Amino acid sequence: MDQFNRNDLYTTIDLNIQYLAPAKESPYTCLAETIHQTRHLAFVRAEIRDARKNPIASGQATFRLIKMDLV
Repeated sequence: MDQFNRNDLYTTIDLNIQYLAPAKESPYTCLAETIHQTRHLAFVRAEIRDARKNPIASGQATFRLIKMDLV
């Protein structure tokens, strides 16, 4: 699967966040992964957990790739 290129630009097409519990115990950890990527789109999921590893939020987003060498 392709990786995000730091030299390119990405714009958010869609963003959905579910707040599962109050954030009370830090530190917090976020694990994100690219589920699928095409030439122009990236589909990403993420989850945030508290110090006890309890999920406090999850989300998914779709990003549009803007290649810098084409701009």
